[in-house]
Amino acid sequence: MTRFLGNRICVGLMGAALLLAAPGAYAADWGVGARAGTLGLGVDLSRSFTPFFNARVGVNAYEYGFDVDSDRIDYDGDIELDSYHALLDFHPFTGGFRLTGGIIRNNNQIVATGTATGGGQVDAKVEWDKNAPYAGIGWGNHTSGFVPLSFSIDLGVMAHGDADATVDSGGVPSPSRERDEEQDIEDDLSDYDLYPVVSAGLIFRF
Repeated sequence: MTRFLGNRICVGLMGAALLLAAPGAYAADWGVGARAGTLGLGVDLSRSFTPFFNARVGVNAYEYGFDVDSDRIDYDGDIELDSYHALLDFHPFTGGFRLTGGIIRNNNQIVATGTATGGGQVDAKVEWDKNAPYAGIGWGNHTSGFVPLSFSIDLGVMAHGDADATVDSGGVPSPSRERDEEQDIEDDLSDYDLYPVVSAGLIFRF
């Protein structure tokens, strides 16, 4: 009896492994996805060209506020996430695992209003490169799987370059102080030229 149960368990485990490794049984030409992550809330539209390659376009957006106190200026602002992407998913095993590369149209920015030491309003904006290359890995085939609905995960980086800060205080206290503040902001963000992209969501194939 013990040997019989052991054999059944081994057969079951082998069958599960084969299912995970095998190509998806449900194939479709198109897929749509919805997700949440470090680029905000997003949606995708995917098109299959071969069992190995899918093309994917999508949009991401979100906004949340923050407060930052510095030696000279106390800021109250918003991080505005706004981006579009065109990606190519390569599924080397025609299953869920994928390698992804492409371009992100990056409209992400930080907009803040501050109060300078000694009075006076300061408006600040931080932007990055508009066209940012993307590379990553993920799980979830947008056009092939065992059922029409499944999960999707993305892990990657967007190379959005160095921060570009603009500070406007209306000439008060002075234009040179504005430039000093811009340089301070850019220096604080100089180590973040690569933006981490992490997201999870759902895929519907049709």
